[in-house]
Amino acid sequence: MGGIAMKRSGVAKGVFEHRQTIKKRMMFMRLIVKSLCLITLTISSAVFGKTLTVPGMYSTIQGAINAADPAGQDQIIVSPGIYSENIFIEGENIVLTSIDPANPDVVENTIIKGNWLRSTVHFSGTETPNCILQGFTITHELLNETSSGISGRGTKATISNCIIKNNRSGYT
Repeated sequence: MGGIAMKRSGVAKGVFEHRQTIKKRMMFMRLIVKSLCLITLTISSAVFGKTLTVPGMYSTIQGAINAADPAGQDQIIVSPGIYSENIFIEGENIVLTSIDPANPDVVENTIIKGNWLRSTVHFSGTETPNCILQGFTITHELLNETSSGISGRGTKATISNCIIKNNRSGYT
């Protein structure tokens, strides 16, 4: 009988060692995952800079634009709503986006509604393709010769997934 007990304890020892090996591998995998998450966060903050929210941190889109670092590739995320304002992007290479620019319902309900005798969205013309405007409906409440949706002035900004409607301009 002593041989059977010895075999069982040897099996138990093997199972224990196998479990310890699995635990070590799991700890190592968790360390790798945590490291990858940290690297991803570091890279994304280097690529995007700060994240500013409207209306969370700022009540207006222009307020968030003014607070953004022009060279820092800050990201401004705007929740659905009607924002009655004209916005001026004066060379800032920012990412100005709705919360989900790929969702047509979000785009339709995240509205920048101009209210001056100027363009709703005004670019200075010095923006690079890294300046991104995406996921908005851009409209104007004053329909006259100077109320256009976007004034680009030769901008190289990237404009995508936007609805531009109810605008008019006498300029070409």
